[in-house]
Amino acid sequence: MGELRSEIYTMWSIQESLLQQYRGMAITLLGLISAGQLVAISHLSNQWDAMSCAGEQLFTGAPPIRFMADLSIWVMLCVLLGFGIWASVHFKRTTNRRASYVTFFQNALIAEETGALREMVETHGLRYPVGLLTIFRRLSNTNFSRMSFEPDLDPAAVQGLLDEIMQKGAGHVPTEYDYPVPRERHDLTRRFLKSAIYSVFIFFFCVAGFFALMSLLNMLHCTG
Repeated sequence: MGELRSEIYTMWSIQESLLQQYRGMAITLLGLISAGQLVAISHLSNQWDAMSCAGEQLFTGAPPIRFMADLSIWVMLCVLLGFGIWASVHFKRTTNRRASYVTFFQNALIAEETGALREMVETHGLRYPVGLLTIFRRLSNTNFSRMSFEPDLDPAAVQGLLDEIMQKGAGHVPTEYDYPVPRERHDLTRRFLKSAIYSVFIFFFCVAGFFALMSLLNMLHCTG
């Protein structure tokens, strides 16, 4: 029992460490992208009057070199904007998935410490101690396929145990310790880190996108 508890704790620590590394990488990358966009926005703001109606020169004659330089900065802003939104969405998806792995091992550790894990495993027709790595691979890999050296476990039983550990779905038996709606258990801090950080960056990128659109209209719009 102590060996299984130690194994769960080790795997929990590894997943938590990876989660924090991924979040750190996301904040660093998105921060650099945001800084690049701010530089481009600042330059384009300073050149707002000079770029007004300058876009027609792309079709009516040879545009001045200065305008081409400003246009290249506008293109850079658009590229950074697209890359920033793409990175935000993918990093959020990756860290959310990693956070669910942390929750899995955290809940498994609580169940083991309270002596409930053995009962949960045997209720689903599996042998205790259970191969947590096999169950974890089923959680982390939607295209799960059993390796030749892995035990041949009933997929329905494994999924039922997985749902119960995660406290969600049909496999979970409600208890007095559940939240009102069975779901992955995250405290307020974890919920903030899970989504709010990326929401801030996505909001900034949307504002930057609006500025890029206004800059394009400024280049194309001519009065008089």
